[in-house]
Amino acid sequence: MSTFLIILCALFWIVGVIGEIMLLFEAYSDDHTQGWLCLLIAPYAIYYCIKNIDPPKKWIILGLWLGGAIPGAILWNLLEKY
Repeated sequence: MSTFLIILCALFWIVGVIGEIMLLFEAYSDDHTQGWLCLLIAPYAIYYCIKNIDPPKKWIILGLWLGGAIPGAILWNLLEKY
């Protein structure tokens, strides 16, 4: 069971990283300052994604980024308890 959770956690984190890279690509293509702020300050990255990215890409990026990072963190917490 532990090996399965490790693999699942890694897959979720990979999806989260892909979403983060897509967000950073959008932010850096807009302005370098926006890119640095999104890279260093996570709440600003969520704000930037909601406020400045067009709707079709916005929900894909948020879904990949937060949909991968949050379950990955939850699974990692479960793994530490095993």
